[in-house]
Amino acid sequence: MKMAFPDALGKIYSYQMFRSLAYIHGLGICHRDIKPQNVLVDTISHRVVMCDFGSAKKLNPGETSVAYICSRYYRAPELILGEEQYCSDIDIWSIGCVIAEMFIGEPIFPGVSSKDQLLKIMQLMGTPSPAEVQAMCRKSKAKLPDIQGIGLKKKLKSGTNPLAIDLLQKLFVYNPKKR
Repeated sequence: MKMAFPDALGKIYSYQMFRSLAYIHGLGICHRDIKPQNVLVDTISHRVVMCDFGSAKKLNPGETSVAYICSRYYRAPELILGEEQYCSDIDIWSIGCVIAEMFIGEPIFPGVSSKDQLLKIMQLMGTPSPAEVQAMCRKSKAKLPDIQGIGLKKKLKSGTNPLAIDLLQKLFVYNPKKR
């Protein structure tokens, strides 16, 4: 039987990951590959360090960037839809995936392909509205199935701190500007 992830450690690790992001985002740098393997944790001191900046890029407004970036399980939906003018909000989505994984013990959106990845996201969050699709990807003409999402509370283990659920609900938002 898996042990529950300690709530206090979830808070400590999440805080440090957000501080790391705030620092690099303040420099105009987007990591573009946040995943558990790129978050180093010293289990003695509980110090967290972000690593592997091989995909990182200084993003400039109006400039296009490759949409096929970021490891699939942690890829923001706008990247899946093919948006090439994204901003560092994609890192916020990815960090949400890492935090959720800390609490459930496995990836929250384990898609086997890009299409399946988007389907897994919609199974949790529901189908995005046309306005949300436009906010994610201006050029998208995707015809998405109408899916009623189950919501985070059903996906996370019972007993998960309601504040963690609230945080994840604020991170897992289709409109990148509202994350």
